Amino acid sequence: MQIKRPLIYLSLIISCLIPEVSAENTPQTNRLEENNSERYLPRHEDRDDSVSVGFGFYKQNDGAGDRGGNPNIDEDETVYEAIILLDKSLNDQDRFNIRVVGDLISSASQSRFHNPQFRALQSNPSGNKRAELGGGWSRQEDDYSFGFNGSFSIEASEYYSMGYGSNFSKKFRDDLTTLSVIFQGYTDIFVLKLFDGTEPNTDYRQTLTSEIGLTHTLSPSTVANLTFNYTQQFGFLATTFNSVFINGVEFSETAPSKRRRNSLTGRIRQGLWPSNAAELGYRFYNDSWGINSHTLELNVSQYLAKRHLLIAPSYRFYVQDAANFYQMNFTTQDIFRTSDPDLGNFIGHIAGLKISVLDIPVFTKWANDISLGFNYYFRDDGLDIYWIEAGYAWHF
Repeated sequence: MQIKRPLIYLSLIISCLIPEVSAENTPQTNRLEENNSERYLPRHEDRDDSVSVGFGFYKQNDGAGDRGGNPNIDEDETVYEAIILLDKSLNDQDRFNIRVVGDLISSASQSRFHNPQFRALQSNPSGNKRAELGGGWSRQEDDYSFGFNGSFSIEASEYYSMGYGSNFSKKFRDDLTTLSVIFQGYTDIFVLKLFDGTEPNTDYRQTLTSEIGLTHTLSPSTVANLTFNYTQQFGFLATTFNSVFINGVEFSETAPSKRRRNSLTGRIRQGLWPSNAAELGYRFYNDSWGINSHTLELNVSQYLAKRHLLIAPSYRFYVQDAANFYQMNFTTQDIFRTSDPDLGNFIGHIAGLKISVLDIPVFTKWANDISLGFNYYFRDDGLDIYWIEAGYAWHF
């Protein structure tokens, strides 16, 4: 049984393991399942060799009386995740990283708590287990760098995912401007286990993403970034266990076999004093299913205790339109149909706080980092989400 929100938890944990770098994939609707670990690691000249361990807890609450999101089903969900990440230099130019990830997912919507008849037909998928092994290699030259990455994950012997990608960046104008290009792909193969427990066949999903970004140093204390992302998906794009109600009768969710997704993001980071900075960002998203969204976010970083303590509060506002084929309840058996609240229209607010203790000799004589983060996501459709992330990084 596929995870409805694959790979988002991994990006959360990696961002906690690397406290100096803020992850770009904080949870939001229309999140892209792109998970190139190179994006969450500092550049070569800023990196020590390290071993990191992270733990995460994710909880989605379905509102009072389980009436949030889609009121026809119970959408409570819990995820536990652990990750080990090794980042090591091979020489002055080459680095590699290896990660091992484990997830435990419990989802009421998969367990069919809202429909005992179908629950009896279906093997209980609550408590799914997912494992991933990934790695990457990168090379740093004088004014450019490039790298490759790959991953393989498996869930409950029913869902397999292969990831592969490459990245390139080049500096211009006395290192004041950096151009970056990223290509990332995922091939997913899975058993179609539908809402009623039937398994008609095996299907696939292909995701191909390209991204180009431009970062420019405007002044010694100001950095601006503009990034365009384009993604093409094809194959079985519905969520296998999702369903809709047509005149009170439950049917499978259906979705187009192709989806184009693109976004444009702008960020500006301003150093206010030597010990703190603020970053303001805006993102516009559009896809071929009719969804348009706007994201506005603010991140603040404050160093204390001679830069051994980093406090980073954040806030994100998110609003989106519904997909063309989204309805809460249907009266006709449309070709494409979904009641997935992540494809509906809603407004969301995310408030977060991450505290990192940096460069401290814990357990060893070498520098170590400890991070703890908490985020709360409130949506006006009744779904509330929070996640806790903790990380420990040993530098050597």
